[in-house]
Amino acid sequence: MKKHIVPFIILICSLVFYSGCSSKTNTVSFTADVFPLFTRSCGVCHRREGGNPNAATTLVFFETEKDILSKSTEDIRPGKPEESSLVRIVSRVQKVGENNILMPPPDSGVNEWTEEEILLFAKWIKEGAKEN
Repeated sequence: MKKHIVPFIILICSLVFYSGCSSKTNTVSFTADVFPLFTRSCGVCHRREGGNPNAATTLVFFETEKDILSKSTEDIRPGKPEESSLVRIVSRVQKVGENNILMPPPDSGVNEWTEEEILLFAKWIKEGAKEN
């Protein structure tokens, strides 16, 4: 098994444990918990005006709630964080060819997501990726 996959497996195992221990009162809120993560990290470059020109050419935007909630089922698979490419991207294990996609990029000045933030995002997806 390649070493870049190990952190992702640990993340998913942690999510299973984490979500099994939480109660219904600890539901992750898209508006309060998830959207601010995207605004802080992804929205810096992936916005329609004033963002990174390279990011703009991808036509992938993360500046509004609708931008995130309308992602394809490959990007966000409700109930299945382990199959959601955005979880792999922010976990830095998504590959294109031989290279990992590093989002946010190391030279962007934006901090990469912490393990806690990735778990929170994955938990929101596991809960159904609801608009709440």
